[in-house]
Amino acid sequence: MEYAVLIVVLLGIGALSIPALKNAERKRTQAKLSFLTTRLSSNAKQLAMTTATKFPTDYQRLQQQVATDMTELSKLLKAKEGAISFDLSQSAWDLIEESSALLPTQGVIKRPQRTLNQDEKLLLTSGHLKKAVPELWPTLENIQQDDAEIRQKIQEKNLPNQQELLAVHEANMARYQDILDGYLKIKAEPKAYYQAEERLLKSQRALAKFDEDLDETLRQINEDDMMNFEISLRMMNQE
Repeated sequence: MEYAVLIVVLLGIGALSIPALKNAERKRTQAKLSFLTTRLSSNAKQLAMTTATKFPTDYQRLQQQVATDMTELSKLLKAKEGAISFDLSQSAWDLIEESSALLPTQGVIKRPQRTLNQDEKLLLTSGHLKKAVPELWPTLENIQQDDAEIRQKIQEKNLPNQQELLAVHEANMARYQDILDGYLKIKAEPKAYYQAEERLLKSQRALAKFDEDLDETLRQINEDDMMNFEISLRMMNQE
């Protein structure tokens, strides 16, 4: 009996320690990421200010250090992809690509294509989108506001076809998310896709059109609420 109690206690401690271990691992990853990005940024800046003709020894040393920093940072990003948030990951890859411009083209590290999982999509908040795609942000902000308002109005009305209306809206929002995801991928790595600029422009137009469509949907919903107003207005005019 005592052994059974001891086992239960140990299992309980182990279960409680799992989140703590994950949190500690996440903190170690973030600390290492911060260290490597800071070191790469510092060495890249020094390399950019050093000339090969005046300081050949320092120039060669800094080139080697930047290459080493890039390799270490890219390995961390690939190994801990799930533990590093999307925005931090993309910022680190941006730093690697900027630093690679200071080195010979041989052996340049390529940014891998990263597919957002559901949790990362949820974490890609307004602030992240505003930073990642400022050219789209006014449209995206309008779409987010319209989406929330449409859902609220459909639910408030208690219509007999409420579920059908919500399903149609969900399908439209899913298509919107597909376009936004594609835009983010192409913008992050335009050289990896055919006709990147053209596809980005088409996506911008499609998202702007979708914003207009949501505005029209809201107007139609609001007009339904104005039916009693129109009837009363006509009756008053007749009097």
